[in-house]
Amino acid sequence: MPILKTASALIKEALEKVSINNVLPPKGSKIAIAMSGGVDSSVAAALLSQMDYEVFGITGWLMEGKGKCCDGGMLDAGRICEIIGISHEVQDLKKLFQSTIISPFIESYSIGRTPVPCMPCNTEVKWGSLLEYSKSIGASHLASGHYARLLGFENTDNSYQYSIGKSKDLHKDQSYMLWGLSQEQLSRTLFPLANFDKDEIRELAKEFNLVNWDKEESQDICFVPNKTKDFLKEHLGEKPGEIKNIRTGKVLGKHSGTHFYTIGQRKGIGISSQDAIYVVKIDSFNNVVYVGEKSDLQNNYLIADGVNWQIVLSEPFRALVKIRYNSEPSICTVTPIEANQIQIDFDEPVLGVTPGQAAVIYDLNNQYIIAGGWISRELNESISKTIHATSESNS
Repeated sequence: MPILKTASALIKEALEKVSINNVLPPKGSKIAIAMSGGVDSSVAAALLSQMDYEVFGITGWLMEGKGKCCDGGMLDAGRICEIIGISHEVQDLKKLFQSTIISPFIESYSIGRTPVPCMPCNTEVKWGSLLEYSKSIGASHLASGHYARLLGFENTDNSYQYSIGKSKDLHKDQSYMLWGLSQEQLSRTLFPLANFDKDEIRELAKEFNLVNWDKEESQDICFVPNKTKDFLKEHLGEKPGEIKNIRTGKVLGKHSGTHFYTIGQRKGIGISSQDAIYVVKIDSFNNVVYVGEKSDLQNNYLIADGVNWQIVLSEPFRALVKIRYNSEPSICTVTPIEANQIQIDFDEPVLGVTPGQAAVIYDLNNQYIIAGGWISRELNESISKTIHATSESNS
């Protein structure tokens, strides 16, 4: 049976929290909610169904017969929509998911990069195909269960420039994953969970009688059945090569493929050593994995390509940058090189800048996104000089 339209005191309090410092669509709007079958998107749908919106659920069918993303996720989303009392749409996105997410993921590893597939999935699949389909059937906005908020900055012509802001739950905050959304996409976006933490969402799920209130979260890549290494071996095979010391060029061992390694990796390198060693550089062209000490992971600056500006700036500016989801932000100077390329100079060297990952720029108060881009090059000045000297001596 649908949930009661007369909300409890807990639900009424939650409904008031949805709009705090968070841009919402006009009342009466038709809203699509992207649903995975998890508790976050389910509670987001339940909250919106209690507000002055026409709401329906929408789920992308991403893979057939395998992958965590489709192991009951669509069925769970359908059940939740039935409980809430809203309709549920399923879109067949298997070909799109293969071409825009899975194939580039494999290709990135083959050229020595470490990809973040959830980011292009957000921009190309969720806020790409799902949003476009939702618009075609009359929805003005797409909502999601992400822990993030939408901020609007008014321009002098009374138009708005939108940015992703951080959520209340900083441990769950997912703003970093959403830097790629365009102004058009942001103008049609809704984040109902901006002002909640995970414990509150679980409690609301129980209050709404949602059967998935205690469903476990998936922390892995949804389309990788088991270990990433096994997945890559299946698709890329093995390509034996050498493991070298980054400073001396000495061969320390053998590897079975550069695609099995990532910058900063410490375990599973395949070399026994009394001292801790790390993967510090991957040269897929020459099929070499370079290792070194922790200090060899320090980087002075990076170049990021494919930059998306949420707050457009054209002159160098001071900011905070995150180079991975769980990293602490680092203070830096950001210099626009071209419209879609930036250079980031760190005030203090940072560890493990990894090509293929994203550099996401936040304001100095660490509240909202200014821009983001894909890390294409990193530089450790002392290592660069050493490699150059080693190359000269060997030539």
